[in-house]
Amino acid sequence: MAKRRRKRSNGPPPNNGADFLIGEAGPLIYSYPMPPAKSRGQLIPRPEWTAIESGTELAPAEQAVTSERAKAPAHLPLIPASEEVTVLPRTAREAFAARCAARVAPLRKGAASPEAAAALILAAATTTTPVRRQLLCIRRDFDRLKLLAQQNNWTDDTPVPLDIFGPMWPKRATPDWAKEPPATTKSE
Repeated sequence: MAKRRRKRSNGPPPNNGADFLIGEAGPLIYSYPMPPAKSRGQLIPRPEWTAIESGTELAPAEQAVTSERAKAPAHLPLIPASEEVTVLPRTAREAFAARCAARVAPLRKGAASPEAAAALILAAATTTTPVRRQLLCIRRDFDRLKLLAQQNNWTDDTPVPLDIFGPMWPKRATPDWAKEPPATTKSE
């Protein structure tokens, strides 16, 4: 059977014999006022939260200090200044320096001294790098030491155990350079 050619149409078929005009429509003209926008209801404030795990769980008093810190101006440094560190008792300052030195030890072999660690941390804090989460860990350690020193009336002779800090890095904030290499097995 042969195909029948279809007659080409120039547009939609006419409606009851009326022709359609094809053209551009003008601006919309509303004949009545627009209804008011629907109310969204009362907005619920977003709870205070952080995007990363912050390590060990804080006591209620530590949470209060942390929430005050969150409300503090954004221009405060991520790492404590030397004026802030001098407020701590001597043993707490030594524990904080040892903790900071342990954080940066994988970067450089000679960074075991507190002075070398301070230089590396200051370099990381003053350059534009994605290390903000790691620097927040240093601030967290300092704030914890400061709070415990105030609560427990620490003196320069009070021993500070290193286990009060918790893990060195939170689970998802461990930098690549601080991760231990996978154990290799010798195949014989």
